[in-house]
Amino acid sequence: MKYFFTFIFYFFSISFIHAQCSDLFFSEYVEGWSNNKALEIYNPTANSIDLSAYSITRYINGQIEASTPQQLDGIIGPYSTFVIGLDKRDPNGTGYDAPVWDGYYTYTDSISGEDVTTYDPNDDLQSKIDFWANGVYYSGTDPDSMAIYPMAMFFNGNDAITLELIGSGIVLDIIGKVGEDPGAAWTDDSGNYWTKDHTLIRKASIISGVTLNPIIFDPTLEWDSLAANTFMNLGSHDCDCSNTSLIDN
Repeated sequence: MKYFFTFIFYFFSISFIHAQCSDLFFSEYVEGWSNNKALEIYNPTANSIDLSAYSITRYINGQIEASTPQQLDGIIGPYSTFVIGLDKRDPNGTGYDAPVWDGYYTYTDSISGEDVTTYDPNDDLQSKIDFWANGVYYSGTDPDSMAIYPMAMFFNGNDAITLELIGSGIVLDIIGKVGEDPGAAWTDDSGNYWTKDHTLIRKASIISGVTLNPIIFDPTLEWDSLAANTFMNLGSHDCDCSNTSLIDN
């Protein structure tokens, strides 16, 4: 009898997890120095998903009106991630505006006087990116023209960001709180910055996104915080939705 009830509990636990692991959500948030910005999306389902039906949107400094959404493009595989980066690579090769780090650093040797180039994979954000967002350069002064370009990836710690299903009004996930300006960043109870100059990783126990604007956004509840410019975890995500996690549990 004890075994029977244990089986029933396990069955309903698995069913609940599968019910929750039904759509995309944010799994990592990178708010690094300069333009080192990235968002990672996780697919908790057993199916590949076409991302052209999805967009990310930024709500600037507590505004309730969104910036122009950034439509995504590409395919995200089952139990896989998709990394979006801020594109500051000028295709004409001029007027660069601090592209995200590529891990290379060149310095002049003090003895030989020669330039030496080194590579640190931990500082390489470029190689992690699956989709480059906001790649249009605008150098004019007309605010109406500037407003047509997506600005979703220009977040700097105090902007709410949403993942949405295009044309449906359905919000799949929210980082921050729409309509609230937290100052420089959303913080923990001790006043430490979490959404500025930090990388946030979704806890493995989180199996669905935040679909309703929170009354209070407490980043400590669903996220783990790492130092600024931490990129090494991008490209994979541990989540209880995955087949491996279900077996291990």
